[in-house]
Amino acid sequence: MKKQFLLCVFWFCLLIAVPIFGAQAFDATTFTKKCSSCHTIGGGNDVGPDLKDVTKRREKAWMRKFIASPQAVISAGDPVANELLNKFKLKVMPDQEMSDAEFEQLYAFLETGGAGLAAPVTYRKVSEASSYDIQKGAALFNGHLRFQNGGPACFSCHSAGAAGILGGGAFGPNLTRASVTYGDNGLSKVITLIAFPNMTEVFKDKTLTSEEVFAVKSYLFDVDRNTPVVDNSNLKKFFFLGLVGTVMTLVLLDFAFKFRRRKTKRPIY
Repeated sequence: MKKQFLLCVFWFCLLIAVPIFGAQAFDATTFTKKCSSCHTIGGGNDVGPDLKDVTKRREKAWMRKFIASPQAVISAGDPVANELLNKFKLKVMPDQEMSDAEFEQLYAFLETGGAGLAAPVTYRKVSEASSYDIQKGAALFNGHLRFQNGGPACFSCHSAGAAGILGGGAFGPNLTRASVTYGDNGLSKVITLIAFPNMTEVFKDKTLTSEEVFAVKSYLFDVDRNTPVVDNSNLKKFFFLGLVGTVMTLVLLDFAFKFRRRKTKRPIY
């Protein structure tokens, strides 16, 4: 009888423990994938604010709305959102696609204070970078050297300094001042974790190695140091492309029309 009782207690505890610890592990993973590149829990302010006790400082409904669309909340004139915007150097958090179930799990995890969260990683300081590291970072950024795990070159979506004739891709933000925006440790976290919505699928299972992260970071710091003035706006690039394309199209049409007219023209007597 005693054995049966103990066995029942064991199975009851197991049934209770598995969902709790399973949910907690999932929540930690969600935070790591979507939040940890810019935030800490108890580690101090980083790229964004420290989220320790955030559930006590902010209303749950406000958090849900802000996570879904920070820019919309800021544009609506929300005083808390605009205070954070000014405090963190006008950096706007990207919109996060998150289901209600994911948000509830994340919220519950934040309420625990980050229980079970892995210790923060220590990254190499950019002051250790050599000229070789900077050159390797430039080659990786511009696509002259492929990333080990097959990720696309940064140049395909971003621009930095005077890279390329037209300054690189325009899908993502200009990274010339990324070192000022994110700082040494923050830039390493951003490149390592890649938690931005538009990039997570692109770099899924294609994360950069620690050496590649350091090289790209070193290159971006060097770009910032050696680019005093940035005049590389997407508007100017698209205007230039549109102008050149229009001229070339008109020239081709004019040539084709003249050629066709010569062939079909009948002599006049």
